[in-house]
Amino acid sequence: CKAGTKVRVWAEASDSSQPFRPALRGELGDRPRTSTYVDWVMEADWKWAAEAIESADISDVISEVISRPGWRSGGSITLVMKQENRARVAGKTGPPCSMFSADYGLYYAPKLRIEMQSSQLASIPESNACHITVAVGTKPLVGKCEATLSAVAAIASSSDLQQTEVVLKEAFPVERKEYTFPDAWDFCTRQGVRLCTRQEILGDVDDPEVFFEADVPSDWNIFVPYLNFRSLGDVAWNWWLGVHPDIVGDTMRATAKETEFIPCCGTIEHPPYMAIDGDVETSWNAAAFDSSPSLTVDLGKGKAAVNHVQIHWTAGYATEYMVDGSTDGQVWSAPVHVMHADGGLDEISFLEDIGPVQFLRIRMMELGGSGESYGIKEVRAYGCSLDPVVVNQTETSLFTVKKSLTPVITSVEPTRGTTAGGTDVTIKGNFFTSDAALLEVSFGRFPCAIQTVTVVSAEHVIECVTGASGVLFGGDKYVIVSSREYGSTVPTPNATYTYIDAWSARTTWGGSAPPTGCGSWFDDPGCTDTVVIPEGQVVLVDTSLPRFYLILIQGKLVFDRVDIQISATYILVQGGTLEIGTELEPYEQNAKITLYGHPKSIDLPTFGTKVIACFECTLDIHGKPQIAWTMLDGTTAPGATEITVQEAVAWPVGSKIVIATTDFESPRSSHSEVATVTALSNFGKTISLGDIGVCSGYTDSGIPFNCTRRSFLTWPHLGETRTIEGRDLQFRAEVGLLTRNIVIEGDYDERLCPL
Repeated sequence: CKAGTKVRVWAEASDSSQPFRPALRGELGDRPRTSTYVDWVMEADWKWAAEAIESADISDVISEVISRPGWRSGGSITLVMKQENRARVAGKTGPPCSMFSADYGLYYAPKLRIEMQSSQLASIPESNACHITVAVGTKPLVGKCEATLSAVAAIASSSDLQQTEVVLKEAFPVERKEYTFPDAWDFCTRQGVRLCTRQEILGDVDDPEVFFEADVPSDWNIFVPYLNFRSLGDVAWNWWLGVHPDIVGDTMRATAKETEFIPCCGTIEHPPYMAIDGDVETSWNAAAFDSSPSLTVDLGKGKAAVNHVQIHWTAGYATEYMVDGSTDGQVWSAPVHVMHADGGLDEISFLEDIGPVQFLRIRMMELGGSGESYGIKEVRAYGCSLDPVVVNQTETSLFTVKKSLTPVITSVEPTRGTTAGGTDVTIKGNFFTSDAALLEVSFGRFPCAIQTVTVVSAEHVIECVTGASGVLFGGDKYVIVSSREYGSTVPTPNATYTYIDAWSARTTWGGSAPPTGCGSWFDDPGCTDTVVIPEGQVVLVDTSLPRFYLILIQGKLVFDRVDIQISATYILVQGGTLEIGTELEPYEQNAKITLYGHPKSIDLPTFGTKVIACFECTLDIHGKPQIAWTMLDGTTAPGATEITVQEAVAWPVGSKIVIATTDFESPRSSHSEVATVTALSNFGKTISLGDIGVCSGYTDSGIPFNCTRRSFLTWPHLGETRTIEGRDLQFRAEVGLLTRNIVIEGDYDERLCPL
């Protein structure tokens, strides 16, 4: 948009907006709009990338929506924008506004950031006044307590890279060498940003701006890569820009030369606040170049005594880090040093409460895991608020709250059911009445028809029948019980219900039987039977499946907590989710995914064959937590039938393990041995072995041959400490668990790969 362009902003006039469906062209424009709108006049030209554009105040538009009688907390709002005019440019009508959409690519689509400010109403009409009795303690909490302490801000050590309010515009010094464009693109991507555009480097003037601060000789050419959005059809061209400090104009040219700087622009995709937003699906990621970052969490001006902290790490976690506290963010005390951490969820307890503090700091020292940089999904602090609470303040006397008079849900059973509705659900809690006429139950925005309300052991029990949500509106919903006299329950994680369709149910397939799939790969290799899980649908795989050519997941496919086997040539997760267990609730059963296909197949270019392909998707796969590797606690001699390891393990009987060689290894031979666990003793530290495989050699491609099975070990394996020149050195064989409860494998086809 050019300066002077007017864009009119409405909201959809509904209690909760439905998801936007790009396939239905014009669908958004046909939705009812609020009577209130705001005209937003552009004060400056829009930039193609990397700069935020702030709208006019749209609070009046939002207020009309949330003032609707049917509006509830958690509802969705759709904003509708329409260009009302075209600005005049050089006496002529300027171009229309344009932007990349999410359909084109999430990376280039504009990101919506909403700023909210709380304010007190100067006066409220008597007719709208709320009279609710409040009883709040006036003394601060003391002693040990487990209150969740809310964080109000998070700040990362690399402040020039972690400010989400400003655009990152930085030239990174790199080793002077010739870079390809993909090299430069990948470099910026590792910082969490992207290459700059020509406009961002040069601005709108003819003379190039000095993009970085450096003492550069006037005769030294500086070559930097940049991203050019000039497109031919659907092709975006990537160029190199040659810039001489003293010469401009015709000397600029597309070229590839040595460079000492790479310019990166954009906002941070994973800013610090994502570590305190209460959502483990989001995360803060440190810049890749920051080898020792820190994350500081602000608990607010009301100081607190902290007794323990939870840290949920991403794939890139700290194996060594420190946690300390501060009242002012300057002087730090009571550090806790954590070593040998293994990622996942860390819980740090303090011998004595840290407090009173306003800030907690996590200093990372050693990177572990598979991520290229440190990342934290969520930081949660627990302890005691030290601020006294005062009641009956003049400005808040109109609204009072009493927890004992708030409806509470204690349990929901069952917690899931079909989108077709008709599931009987029991809800227990305190709702202050057993009169069904005074109560309403909803799962998200879908009603649950109350059948009976009884009192059992001083607890209210509601029996209700779910309404249909429709197959495209599945997923987790908050359970809300509303009382005409006492208001509604607060949405909580322990009061949720999941609309989910079982694979084996006819309702999942519109009343038809579940898909039959293909025959065996050997007998029916040309079968193209395909299953599509559309966006919005959640399907529970509650039984093993026949083989399919393609399983396309645009919604969500969840493995039930039973043993499951599925087979396919391709599994394409396109914007959807494949879930086999979660980080908090790992999958404890056995799952096997077998993939088929010819190695020269071109049916799915780019991704290849025998593949689970992910395009802007979520793969949530968490198997049974196990110690995967340990070491021998003592040397074993040839003929041994059991080993002793340093750590207690719980490896299932029948699982395969490997005992690494400590005496001989070559490309064509190895003294490593694979064995089957037959029993565990000595509290999991002694492992009895059987069916031990020994192979005399290996081919060039690593395939073993001349293998025999024995009941005892053939080779010695060290497990001891030796002192050499005054230093203790460990000489121990690694022992690894080979068996996994989640297996993703390629099918062995003897016609393609004969023995």
